[in-house]
Amino acid sequence: MRILGFVFIIIGLGDFVLSLVGINLTPFLPKQIATVTPILFGLLGGFLIKLANQQEQEGVDSRTEEDLKILEQFKKKTKKSRK
Repeated sequence: MRILGFVFIIIGLGDFVLSLVGINLTPFLPKQIATVTPILFGLLGGFLIKLANQQEQEGVDSRTEEDLKILEQFKKKTKKSRK
């Protein structure tokens, strides 16, 4: 998903630069909408990157909690075996 986000940002930048040259990448859209498509592409790309980062962070947090539970169980077992 992160790669797709970067692709949308690159498309947005390309659309902006080409619009300065006079080339419209979105001729199928009305002119009022076509003028804001670079912003929309950039925002969509940024949203996808942020979403991917959040999902990655949640995955790290959940694995850490699971690891802590396993570690606690291991400590309990070792205490019982010492007695």
